[in-house]
Amino acid sequence: MQNEHHPDKPYILSTEEKTVSRLDLLERIFGPATRRLLSAAGLRSGMRVAEIGCGIGPTARWVSTQVNSAGSVVGLDSSSEQLRIAQTSAAKAGTTNLSFREGNIRYGLAAEFF
Repeated sequence: MQNEHHPDKPYILSTEEKTVSRLDLLERIFGPATRRLLSAAGLRSGMRVAEIGCGIGPTARWVSTQVNSAGSVVGLDSSSEQLRIAQTSAAKAGTTNLSFREGNIRYGLAAEFF
């Protein structure tokens, strides 16, 4: 599989829809600890949050519930396929304070992302 932003460097993990079950498993394993860490770090209503490397978006969706409608979340990932899955999941959940952007942190983040 080609790396979307570096065609000369392969992306070693599959980003196709068939990998959703692997990513769901990772969420079940690491999600609870991630949520505890973010809560302990002071995540609260009204914050504006960026998740770098959001993948299919489970953490970004959870964060959006914590910042409530007073806050917002932007998920950034380099995989357009994973972002499509993330956007579909967020829409099904009725999330209104969450958006997703395709990009690579190596190149910086444009102000309009936030």
